[in-house]
Amino acid sequence: MENKKNTKSRHYGVSLIAILIAAATITIRAQPALAQSRGDEVGYQSAQVKAAFLFRLPRFIRWQDGREARHFCFDQNSDIMQTFELLAQAKDDATSVSLVQEGDKSTTCDVLFVVNDKIASLAPNQLLVSDRKDFATQGGMIELTRRGARLGLNINLDSLKTGNLTASSQLLKLANVVGGD
Repeated sequence: MENKKNTKSRHYGVSLIAILIAAATITIRAQPALAQSRGDEVGYQSAQVKAAFLFRLPRFIRWQDGREARHFCFDQNSDIMQTFELLAQAKDDATSVSLVQEGDKSTTCDVLFVVNDKIASLAPNQLLVSDRKDFATQGGMIELTRRGARLGLNINLDSLKTGNLTASSQLLKLANVVGGD
């Protein structure tokens, strides 16, 4: 009889724990919906998404000289740059980040993220990326764009070719292609 009572108590205890876990899960999942209904920000900030995109982008670009992108440059100390630095520190100690100024003639940047419209590509074999509107159609290589709630890409194939760079077919499938054959 005692054994049957312990089994019932244990079953009740397990059921209570399952109910509490389910309630906690429902509460956690309901918070984003509540935040959305109040108009609060949910999910990742734009700078975080762009920095992550920029960090992964070189994996889908081939440099003619066979290098791997390790040196990322920014023309402005922005939220994107700061987020990128944190991401690079957390993920990859071989990645370096620099701030370049107008008129710099540095050729060490593998990827240059441009905010300022006065900065142009500093050297051959440099991937030029921006989130400026119409960047790709105006001669830039890769433009990060908003497509509703998603981030998209505009890629200028002529500019990539001029810079001795090639985009992978996987990247081109995801992008709006500007220029090129």
